[in-house]
Amino acid sequence: MGVLYYYYHLFSQNFTGQHDNTNRHRTEVVGYRVGDLVLLSTKDLKWQMIGKQSKKLTEQFMEPYRIKLIISTNIVELELPSTIKISPVVNVSRIK
Repeated sequence: MGVLYYYYHLFSQNFTGQHDNTNRHRTEVVGYRVGDLVLLSTKDLKWQMIGKQSKKLTEQFMEPYRIKLIISTNIVELELPSTIKISPVVNVSRIK
């Protein structure tokens, strides 16, 4: 019985450490509410930026868009115009 408890204790410590390490870089939706205006990052929108002068001269964030829905602690849905051909559901790391 002592051996099983020992390994259970080691496993639970390891799991807690992995959980903390995984969540270290995650950000919460703290401060965002439905209806707030946020800026959308252009980092992953390379194909949308065709025709712009250069990567260095392109804006880092696009104009403000309204938050339509908060789906989870780190995912929000934005009200995007029809000219932007991406999913309106984005991670909070892509908005400011």
